[in-house]
Amino acid sequence: MKLSKLITLSAVTLSIAACTNTLNNINRDGVLENPNYDDLHWPEIKDATQPEGIFPNLENLDHIGPGVTKKDLYYMIERPHFSEMHGAHEWNYIMKFRQLDRSVKICQYKVLFDENDVAQNFYWLPKDCLTERFDLAADALFPFDRGSLKDIKEEGKPRLDEVATYVTQFGNKAKLRLIGHTDYLGNEMYNQKLSEKRVASVARYLENKGVNGMNITTIGMGESQPIKHCSTDISRKALKECLQPNRRVSVEIIKR
Repeated sequence: MKLSKLITLSAVTLSIAACTNTLNNINRDGVLENPNYDDLHWPEIKDATQPEGIFPNLENLDHIGPGVTKKDLYYMIERPHFSEMHGAHEWNYIMKFRQLDRSVKICQYKVLFDENDVAQNFYWLPKDCLTERFDLAADALFPFDRGSLKDIKEEGKPRLDEVATYVTQFGNKAKLRLIGHTDYLGNEMYNQKLSEKRVASVARYLENKGVNGMNITTIGMGESQPIKHCSTDISRKALKECLQPNRRVSVEIIKR
């Protein structure tokens, strides 16, 4: 065989190999041979053909599930971002999501196909990609030792309004988990009830601003989960200020 033909054949072979590249062992039903999430293989973002990724249309993501075809995916979230087009049993994407603080969260998304090129299984990296977490300082929301709805400070309401507006943009699919925390000053049982009262008030406020109350879960943790420890060899006023980070409402938004 002439050298030119060998070169052409090699190029075609490499091209096909690139297009059918699969990182994981996937059976004919589109299921991992080893179903352990921690054993999943993910491509390096630096090796992507589209390393900048995309901001996906969230409504289109809602329509992705078992049974969609490669053609459907191409229409909803475009082509895969790695060399995996023809014959590949998995497609990998780079997804970007704007967070409440305007930062951008970058995730990877994997789709596994069966022998008929029909999508069957889907994975995110990180696994909780569509969950956003942040803390609201309780001192900015409530006067010290207070926690009812009417106690919410005027200066704290714009922050809650911002959260409500942000959550409602995801529609009824978004779930909101509110976790109340206090410092250890005072009685333990009292602090537990105060944390419960505060998250209930925050939930009611957000519901009044349009967040679906059925999608809100509240949990009071009292003083059990401090994030800052302070010396006791200081004045009570200084101790109260030092413990301020522990007085908080933790927010988890599960977007999909």
